[in-house]
Amino acid sequence: MDRWFKLMHLFSFALLAGFMAVTQWSLIPAQNRLSAQGYATLEQGMNDRLETLTPILMIATIVSGIGALILVWRRSPRTRIFQGIALACVVTMVISTLTINAPVNFAIDTWNAAAPPADWSALRDRWELGHTIRAYVGLLGLLSALVATIWDGA
Repeated sequence: MDRWFKLMHLFSFALLAGFMAVTQWSLIPAQNRLSAQGYATLEQGMNDRLETLTPILMIATIVSGIGALILVWRRSPRTRIFQGIALACVVTMVISTLTINAPVNFAIDTWNAAAPPADWSALRDRWELGHTIRAYVGLLGLLSALVATIWDGA
């Protein structure tokens, strides 16, 4: 049972961190070349899909991360530390999402895509800061979860 639970944790974490990394390395550079109208249109379309997908991945990763930490709690301190780091990273991703990215997404959803506000690029930059935090913290968390799983050996 432990192995299946850990597999589900690593799978959800890999999906979440991979999605954040691909966005960071490919989508954001492409978005930065768009006009205000192009950016608004793309973001509104993405928000329609990602406002459901992102929370599902984050909740699945947190729940499975708590379970994984419980599973390794009485095992080696090294494994417990790395699993704790992984969980802290997911929590940090959620905090960044709720305090930076989601408010910007909600603002973008109210824009008239044909006439975005004058400060649209400042909001884009704020969103990108939050996303950069999520992407790199997510990769660190995934690495920590992988290390914990490999060192635990169960």
